[in-house]
Amino acid sequence: MNELMIDLNSASGVPFHRQIVEEVARRVRVGDLQMNAPLPGARDLAANLIVSLATVRQAYSVLVALGIAMRKPDGGMVVAAHADRASREQAMDETCAELADAVARARVLSATEALLDTPDTEALVEAADLQRLAREVELASGVQSRLLPGRDPDLEGWDVAGMTIPCREIGGDLYDYIPCPDGRIALAIADVTGKGIPAALLVSTLHTALHILLGEDLPLETVVSRANRQFHLSAPENRFAGLFLARLDPETGMIESVNAGQDPPVIAHANGDVEVLRKGGVLVGLFPDFEYEVHATTLQPGDVFAACTDGVTEARSPRGEEFGAGRFLKHLESHRDASAADTARSLIDAAETFSGGAHASDDRTVLICRREVTVV
Repeated sequence: MNELMIDLNSASGVPFHRQIVEEVARRVRVGDLQMNAPLPGARDLAANLIVSLATVRQAYSVLVALGIAMRKPDGGMVVAAHADRASREQAMDETCAELADAVARARVLSATEALLDTPDTEALVEAADLQRLAREVELASGVQSRLLPGRDPDLEGWDVAGMTIPCREIGGDLYDYIPCPDGRIALAIADVTGKGIPAALLVSTLHTALHILLGEDLPLETVVSRANRQFHLSAPENRFAGLFLARLDPETGMIESVNAGQDPPVIAHANGDVEVLRKGGVLVGLFPDFEYEVHATTLQPGDVFAACTDGVTEARSPRGEEFGAGRFLKHLESHRDASAADTARSLIDAAETFSGGAHASDDRTVLICRREVTVV
């Protein structure tokens, strides 16, 4: 038996993370868990229950979304101050409103499956409805996952790979490879402000706009300007996105790019020089008529392009120190000969290790593009 007295039932058909959510919610309702009562650390609970760390983190993320638990600055979990019945109802009602909004927006984006029937707020405090809420979040997550590339591009002479790890079930980051009509390929990485379902739906809006506009063979600055205008029309006033969009010619290695408020990607040239790609403009959605600038450069054999969202560079150690752009670049240099996929994975792992394994407070996304050295 463990601190939460949870007996997981593998025969029930209910995922383990939902069973954890149900038990914590039940104990809050009956008064066994009071405000600020500590919850077991994710790793300890995972070990006690003999489940994966991801399962416990998923359960804790749902509890935070419901307003039942909260994360302390040191990464620990406690029962939220507003976990009493009335405040729980309000938090749950807000979550349902977000989900209902997600459904309406998803339908506009041609997502054909209804994700949610608007539930009764009172019923949400019951275990069955907590399970249903978790299931709807999973469905929304499935819709979003289909926005990510199904596989890395197969380009002769190039090694390209990306990876994203959301801090919740549903993320606000995006990476993509988009074929262009003239044979070039667009590389995109983006980070929408906020988290969860609202951010994920805005990611969908941005994803759709980029695919449509890049199919029209427009100048890159026009693509970003029009995507910016569309995002501004779709997003609330306090929602923006960092976007880096590049268009690569695989034949020549020429790459043109626009950095719209995203963490600047870098090119680690084979000769030891480092090129930082800052040129572009402001965050997408900030000013609807902003005119962006294009930067042009060339990737030579042995050069490595690397981009990441701030969930990587702003990962903090237990002492509060940031991972930072310097460690990002140093890691990139030390993995120059690794595959793009291995480099992306190792960067995310390095950020997690640097943070002491604490649950990430932001999504982490990496995109790597290596021009291979031709062996004569």
